[in-house]
Amino acid sequence: MTPGGPEACRPGQDPQHGADALHVEGLSWHCGDSAEADYIQAEIFGKECYAPPCGPPPPGGVVVDAGANIGLFSLYAVTRWQARRVLAVEPAPPLLDLLRRNLAAHDLSRIEVVPAALSDAGSTTGDEARLTYFPAAPGNSTLRPADKDAEIAALPPRTARRAAALMDERVDYPVRLTTLSAVLDEHAVDHVDLLKIDVEGEEEAVLRGVCRTWWPRIDTVVVEVSHHGCGVSAVTRLIEEQGFEVWVADADPARTITALVWGHRSGQSPT
Repeated sequence: MTPGGPEACRPGQDPQHGADALHVEGLSWHCGDSAEADYIQAEIFGKECYAPPCGPPPPGGVVVDAGANIGLFSLYAVTRWQARRVLAVEPAPPLLDLLRRNLAAHDLSRIEVVPAALSDAGSTTGDEARLTYFPAAPGNSTLRPADKDAEIAALPPRTARRAAALMDERVDYPVRLTTLSAVLDEHAVDHVDLLKIDVEGEEEAVLRGVCRTWWPRIDTVVVEVSHHGCGVSAVTRLIEEQGFEVWVADADPARTITALVWGHRSGQSPT
């Protein structure tokens, strides 16, 4: 779950489109909800939450941003890690529009947009699914709204009321459903230095959608997963089964809503 909040607020007004805009890495970045976008910006660029404990991927690497939202992590990968190529996978049409506008405004050709929702091996390219989009909390948009409602209900009462109010307005969109392996093959990727997954309840399905021949070509994986239910243990197990050394950040559900599950192949331990 992506909480909204006023952390590190630096929103401005996009003079051309009348939408909110952030100022990040010296760029004006279009966003749909400034409070949520500021929170994400502070996490990614301020706290560097996705900086791997085993060290960043090498310059010139390939990064996959599954659940790209408006593209802040994709921008981080290009500016901080000097990635030569980023696949930004995002299904929500309003977020796709903002993502494309951001990339076009700054000529960020190293970031390629993939308009799709990722799932498991039971789906094939061209299948459709229904995405529930929350205009006031777009980072929580999901293929599994019932699970999102259960996650909210499990929060402390005051937090639950605030989250429920943010997600009261909902819009359903038909989206293309595919697997991560299919996306990588379609885009002629032969190796992934870092795979980041933040897909609001679909984490296990996305991991199951990576075929056996693809796993050895992925060096590092990081998955944001809710503490609600058994998501953390299930994701940890799935990554361990592929031969990764695994560790978990923000593992205490009493302190955080989500955890980051990391997997790395080199045998290095987190520092």
